Amino acid sequence: MSNSFIASVIRRLNLNLLLVSLAGLLLVFIGLIAGTRYLYNAVFGPFPLDRAELLATTNETSRFEYYVVVEGDDHADTGYTYVSTSDSGTETIEAYYHALLVDDRLLLVKTDQSEIGNLITGALINIPSDVQDEVIAELEREMPDLKGAFLPAMLDAGNFLASGYFGLGVGALVGLLSLGGVGLALYRFAAPHAHPALKKLARFGSIDAVTGEIDSDMAMGRQQVGKKNFFTRRWLVSTVNGLQAVPYRDMIWCYKQVTQHRTNGIPTGKTFAANIYDRFGKTTIITGKEADVHQILEMIFTSAPGVVAGYSDELVKLWNQDRAKFVNAVDERRRAQTPTFGSTQ
Repeated sequence: MSNSFIASVIRRLNLNLLLVSLAGLLLVFIGLIAGTRYLYNAVFGPFPLDRAELLATTNETSRFEYYVVVEGDDHADTGYTYVSTSDSGTETIEAYYHALLVDDRLLLVKTDQSEIGNLITGALINIPSDVQDEVIAELEREMPDLKGAFLPAMLDAGNFLASGYFGLGVGALVGLLSLGGVGLALYRFAAPHAHPALKKLARFGSIDAVTGEIDSDMAMGRQQVGKKNFFTRRWLVSTVNGLQAVPYRDMIWCYKQVTQHRTNGIPTGKTFAANIYDRFGKTTIITGKEADVHQILEMIFTSAPGVVAGYSDELVKLWNQDRAKFVNAVDERRRAQTPTFGSTQ
């Protein structure tokens, strides 16, 4: 089936998997490059920072080694905290701001601890504009003698490694999944019959016989519904979600499914699908525009006489409790060429 319709679809699916997996590996690589500075500090830090270097700090982002240990002469609580408020109105202190005295200068320290010592470990970072305005500027206003005393950088003494562990965990997961995806795609290129879409078709017969019949029908002519749904002489073939195909002879029951989506209780749209049940108890779900779903169902009614159309609790109960009876009834009607329709929804 090297040049057949089925083969081309399988190749496209394998190529999509390969490209997505390579994109995942590229994202991991970019993440590692972008996080080189952080990773270096997380692995080899914290680094001791002597006071001469600290007092000479003008732009802390120029320091590659920014996860540091700083020792001061004294410390004091500024009285400022960062407080978060929940939806219920509960207030929680998430951070405290302290001042570390280093010679005659002050280093602002943000930490989740209400008490600190003179030896502190943290990340030397830019002072955010809101901290500059709401903490340092206010302290300078209350105590004019402090104006110009704060260093142009601050120390974030929070959990430096927490975000790194999370990022590394996500990166490792994406990397492993992407490597697995590359390997799987290459394997499926080498062994097309191993693709799960083809394995699913095996319920209708041997894979070679089924794919040969579909390819033959597709070559003889087909009627297209939407962009990726095809009705041939004996098969409904859809490439909307990978590759799905059902022969008319094995179609037993079908109906339209409408799913209403909501965000915070507000309707945000609907999706439509044709649900097609076959004699083997499997369901083929073809999503699409409402008009396309209607057309698919109408063509199924025409192409598969005897198929039960529509949805009802009674049909669901019969299908779940006695599928053999359901299938036999459809086969009897099919032999009599008498289409039967259930209640619609």
